[in-house]
Amino acid sequence: MFVRSSNLYWKKQLIMLLVLVVIASGFPAAFAPKVAKAEGVNSAPGGVETGLISWVDVENSMEDKGKVAEISSKTMNDLRGNRLWKGTGKYLASALNFNAGIEVPKTGLFTTSASSFNQADSEREVFSVQANNGIENNRFPWEFGTGQAGKIFSSYGPDKIITMFGRNALVETEAGIDLKNATMMNIWSASNDWRLSLNGVQKSSLVSNDPKFTANTSGANYYIGAGHESVFDGKISEVILYNRKLELVERQKVNSYLALKYGLTLKDENGNPTNYIASDSTDGTDGTKMWTANKNVGYGNRITGIGLDKAGNLNQKQSKSQEPGANVTIALGENIELSNTANNNMITNDKSFFTFSDNDQSTEYTTVVANDKLPNALKYANPTTVSAKMMSRVYKVDKTAWGDKTVTLQVDGAQENGPTFYLYINDNDPDFAADTTKVFAADKATGKVTLDSSNFADGSYFTFVMYVDKKALEAQVIRDEQLKQENYNAGWEAFQQALAAAKSVLEDANKTEKEVNDALANLNSARGALVQKIAPGGLTDGLALWLRPDAGINVASGEPVSSWEDQSGQDNHASQSAQTTQPIYWNEPDHNVNFNPMLRFDGNDFLVLDDKKLPLRKEPRTIVSVAATEVTSGNHYIISWGTANWYQMMGMLQINTTGSLTAYSNEFTSDKGFWTVGVPNELFGTYDGSTGALYSRMNQIGKAARNWDTIPNSANIGKIIGRNDEYWKGTIGDLIVYDRVLNDTERQRISTYLSLKYGYTLENTDYLDTNGETVWDATENSNYNHNIAGIAIDTKGALLQKQSHSTNVGDQVIIGLDQIVEKNSDNPASFDSDNQYLIWGDNGKALLFDQQIGDTKEYRAQRVWKVQNTGGVGKVEIAIPVTDIPAGKKLLVSSDDTDFTSATGYELQIKDINGVAHYAATVPEGLTDGQFFTYGVLAPEPENVTLEEATVGGNEITITFDQEINPQNVTKDGFAVLVGDGTQGVIIDSITVDGKTVKLKLSQELLPNDAVKLEYKKAEGNLKGTNGASVLDFSKEVSNNLIALPTVSIEQPAGDKVFNSKPEFSGTATPGAKVTVKVAEGITLTATADENGNWSVKPTTDIPDGDYSVAVTAEKDGKVSEPVTKTIKVDTAELTVEMTSPTGTVNTGKPVFSGTATPGAKITVKVSEDITLTATADENGNWSVTPT
Repeated sequence: MFVRSSNLYWKKQLIMLLVLVVIASGFPAAFAPKVAKAEGVNSAPGGVETGLISWVDVENSMEDKGKVAEISSKTMNDLRGNRLWKGTGKYLASALNFNAGIEVPKTGLFTTSASSFNQADSEREVFSVQANNGIENNRFPWEFGTGQAGKIFSSYGPDKIITMFGRNALVETEAGIDLKNATMMNIWSASNDWRLSLNGVQKSSLVSNDPKFTANTSGANYYIGAGHESVFDGKISEVILYNRKLELVERQKVNSYLALKYGLTLKDENGNPTNYIASDSTDGTDGTKMWTANKNVGYGNRITGIGLDKAGNLNQKQSKSQEPGANVTIALGENIELSNTANNNMITNDKSFFTFSDNDQSTEYTTVVANDKLPNALKYANPTTVSAKMMSRVYKVDKTAWGDKTVTLQVDGAQENGPTFYLYINDNDPDFAADTTKVFAADKATGKVTLDSSNFADGSYFTFVMYVDKKALEAQVIRDEQLKQENYNAGWEAFQQALAAAKSVLEDANKTEKEVNDALANLNSARGALVQKIAPGGLTDGLALWLRPDAGINVASGEPVSSWEDQSGQDNHASQSAQTTQPIYWNEPDHNVNFNPMLRFDGNDFLVLDDKKLPLRKEPRTIVSVAATEVTSGNHYIISWGTANWYQMMGMLQINTTGSLTAYSNEFTSDKGFWTVGVPNELFGTYDGSTGALYSRMNQIGKAARNWDTIPNSANIGKIIGRNDEYWKGTIGDLIVYDRVLNDTERQRISTYLSLKYGYTLENTDYLDTNGETVWDATENSNYNHNIAGIAIDTKGALLQKQSHSTNVGDQVIIGLDQIVEKNSDNPASFDSDNQYLIWGDNGKALLFDQQIGDTKEYRAQRVWKVQNTGGVGKVEIAIPVTDIPAGKKLLVSSDDTDFTSATGYELQIKDINGVAHYAATVPEGLTDGQFFTYGVLAPEPENVTLEEATVGGNEITITFDQEINPQNVTKDGFAVLVGDGTQGVIIDSITVDGKTVKLKLSQELLPNDAVKLEYKKAEGNLKGTNGASVLDFSKEVSNNLIALPTVSIEQPAGDKVFNSKPEFSGTATPGAKVTVKVAEGITLTATADENGNWSVKPTTDIPDGDYSVAVTAEKDGKVSEPVTKTIKVDTAELTVEMTSPTGTVNTGKPVFSGTATPGAKITVKVSEDITLTATADENGNWSVTPT
């Protein structure tokens, strides 16, 4: 066998190997040797593997220990060629388009030995992605061989490239190239073919070229981060080297891979848009396209996207174009992460892409979007308000095999205190017609919009609209335009200037968020500086006197009032210098009316006015008063002025129980019963110089011609002028005088103010606010016109009622804004805005709870309340006296006045309101306009049902309910008493009700062991709780508490014959029972059973011989047992006895003694003093006994 051991053999083999290596470098690509791949990298850039001899992708190449953001020694693995690149630099996790890169210091670079390459290559093609930091004459980003020895100047910047890659002479591009942004550089060097392109566009080419790739640098190294030993100042993310010139389609695949990955816009060599192709393309027209040029004509700028191409090493999950002017970022998922690798979301399909590009228009927001072009959510009330401007730039979407998922887009320019940006998407229309455009709001602070990518159709368009929100300003302008100058005393001119400035801002689309906010602040400030004229119902014209207990009194509650200041502006202040006749100001619960303060006049108090400031002679006038009396007889003046003579005075008063307007005579007078003690009422009088009229609560009391002529003399509040009598005794609220006759609508506005303030009802009348707007529609609420009350704020009318109840007779519900406190002035809650009204009324029905709610155990009251909510009054507390509703209650709020099955229930808590216990509930969301509320209770339910013996022989069923039962007109109908298996019924004789207890007297006596059931049917009976709720059907097992009959037995005499004339009778019976033993007529014995139930008795006299039937009974608790009988024979004749055994000597210690005797006789055998035996002779006279 030949052994390969000689030196000659190995030398030959080595020569052959070297020859093969040299020859292989000149082979066609198809025959080039395969280059080893780095571990874990199975793809190639763009899928182009053949001839790939070096590939540094910083994210995948940098060793983990080198991935630190400080300048330090680092090592990068070459993904092809099994080599390492070592040097000094800084690792950047997001250097270019969220992808990693390195940045080298001025003295740093990464090297690898050139000997690991074939420097004799005849062709090479290189791709790299880098960005110049802006340094002039910056050195080259890499070095892969040249044809010239020594240090050669090469440059990448500032605006041109100088290089000698793969040749022996420098090549210099034209100037004017922007190299500061990320750029994809591609150079190939082949025989007579050399070209340099940037982002696909040819920048330099040569047709005469002798390729050289010698490492002419110290140490014979190749570099990344330097060229010809001149360190590059910038970022480098990826460098790819082939040992051949690529085919056109191959180059396009590598370029497409790098362009999409690094956010670069790829062009063809002439600078025209070109297709981005995936790794499966063979000729550039087939296979998958990431972005297609002919689908996006006019939109080939700043091509950006995300996508997955496993064979092409592309997995880009977030991206922003690196081209100048780019302003939109896209990311897979709900967040834009710090780097692409930090984005953990996954693209669904391989070779799938979501890309977009733009029309190269400006990113300025210059196109004003008219109000009618906005989506409904952004439209304004006025068409002249403009605040939306559309970006000139439009983007077009190109989706390829994309599996829709959540994506996030971010537009530049957002800031917390800036405008809001909206993403507009339209499937077909780059002009974004309002009816077909989808709109998504971006986060105000970040400009991010997260949505499902399905909202973007393939070929759809999108852009952004900058929207400065002017809605608050517009709404305020609309409200403020309603203000009228006549309602204000000062500040109107400045307010009008601020209003005009605000309108100008609304109509100028270029106004910033700050300018809008400033305009709103200025408008609010100017409006706040207005000095408003306030008047009853907002009616300032002709107001001559306005006295209010809640204003113009400067003493504490309970103190006398010397001055009551006029609020009309006429300074007609009411006064009284004599303290003994000064009324008392009260603002505490016992004297307040509807939680509001009052002035109390005690029948001796009065105040003085200046009658010269009131309408005199035949001057027109309107007089209004609200007061509450304490008496029901006599004349009592609220106000009077003029001269105390016929027709020469003006007065408003009480005459017994009527209300009146008088001129000292010739009065208008209401019906009797107008005044009720403690209940406020309204008088409203007018006189136009020839006709007088009196109204109350919008109802006319009288109207007729009058020749009144008020002669000036004096004026009083609380008594008639001219003499010291006819004083008012009670409280007075508002007093109002106008020097003109108010029309019906004006009277309605004032009556609304007074009725809500003092809690009385205007029946069949609309309630109007100070602007004349209806806040309670009498027609709409015609079924709920009882006990109307409300809470409201109406600044122009000085109405601020935070809690209220109807002051009509009877207990009423109270509603408070947020809460209910002791008095209106103490309620700390605030209305959200002016002119808010919450008014309620009820249907006038009783608080009787007989309306079953569906088929539940709940009943609601007949009385239902309805609310009208104007202006959105919110959270309220609702209360009602506990005496009005029973236990098991809750507040029910519904949108339907008859069907409360779906009502919202609110549990009630007991709350003390001014010394009265109330059930209260808070409705956090408030009562909405048109809602209804009532109260619900549970139907009475039986808790216990027992059968007892009410009297001897008289049985009674007692039912105990969980609440009191109404005893009125109750019948036994609906009840059924069933015994045993239910087939045997028992007649009920009568029914009685006492509180929670119902008793049924039965017609027959039942037994203690009877099984008894009680049934009730609501449809046949009329049993109800005192709350009106009917008892529902029930079937209950009855606890049988009947006492059992006593028992008795007789045990002695044991036989049927006795020989003693005083025999002992004994036995057992119910413990404690009296036992009666009847021997015969005239012979009856008694005994009492002991605690163990034993009894015994002996006759005290002899029982004659003879036959007897003895009857024994037991009696206890009035019940007597059935008799137990025993037949005996008493025979006292001489008894016989004979002992027949034993005879003679016995041989046992227990001998049997036996013999004969009279049948039934008791035998006694006395053996010794200590041993006595007994036996009884049987019916044949035989007996025997044995010692024990």
